[in-house]
Amino acid sequence: MRFEENDIYEVQAATSFDLLCIEKVLRLMSILEIIFHNDELAGKYVLKGGTALNLFYFRMPRLSVDIDLNYLGLERETMLADRVRHEKILSDLLKDNGYVIKRVPSDHAGGKWRLGYTSFTGLQQNIELDINYMHRMALMPVQIKNSFSLGMQSVSGVSVLDIHELAAGKLCALLSRCKPRDLFDAAKLLIEVPFNREQLRLCFIIYAAFNTLDFSTIHGLGEIKFTAGQFRQELIATLATNVRRDNPQEYLEQLVAKCHDGLSLIMPFSSNEQKFLAYVNKYGQIRPALLTDNADWHRMILNHPMLLWKVFNVRKHYGME
Repeated sequence: MRFEENDIYEVQAATSFDLLCIEKVLRLMSILEIIFHNDELAGKYVLKGGTALNLFYFRMPRLSVDIDLNYLGLERETMLADRVRHEKILSDLLKDNGYVIKRVPSDHAGGKWRLGYTSFTGLQQNIELDINYMHRMALMPVQIKNSFSLGMQSVSGVSVLDIHELAAGKLCALLSRCKPRDLFDAAKLLIEVPFNREQLRLCFIIYAAFNTLDFSTIHGLGEIKFTAGQFRQELIATLATNVRRDNPQEYLEQLVAKCHDGLSLIMPFSSNEQKFLAYVNKYGQIRPALLTDNADWHRMILNHPMLLWKVFNVRKHYGME
């Protein structure tokens, strides 16, 4: 698979995006088309993360250059059988399109594939494709969406997580690791998206509960630990012309302020939310009635593989039966 050099330069002239990033996103879109237009793979995976946000919801204010997918389906034995078959199908499809598969994860939960290719400049480049087999239940109805265009390229019919669930994952990332891209995406979500607050809080608390951190101890955006150089390299360089700012430090302060203000949508935690997190993190127990009276949500919360894995490990850590 190869994209024309002139097309890449035309996109660069219109957006000022980095040339190699433009090519990578064009390739990323073609890989999504390969996956979601395949009869065997379509319907079994859903796109999440920064690429889902920026390519399908936000009109690409920044370029996100990796693919994060969740497998869908609760039955473990079915998942294990699908995984073997799907990885062979995906591997063959990617090789047929010129990619060199440098790494395939073997962990039970999945992990990152590394796909190598030669760019139009002759440089060797990689795309990372992360497939998660533990996070295999969507809390909100999955959306079938068409991407925004980058130059002449777009992709249609992609399964994408609902915006409330995407926000829950991004806000957990903001509060746990806070990379520059998390700050940008979270600020845009919190300021611009008209959320159903109840749905957002419910999704966020569930995501927070199965995070490796104990979110009952987190009360807001903590100290920014990345450097000014990392902020410029990891975020500013990925932004479109109409989004980029001349003063990176001032822009960083603006993003932090927006996130501080916007986090009032999900914080402070209510008493019941605190209790739910405490039961998960201290006792290895899932108490859905603390969050909602809805029976369908009760079933989802009690059967979510990520939550079940979290409470199993909590109980194991504390020596509980």
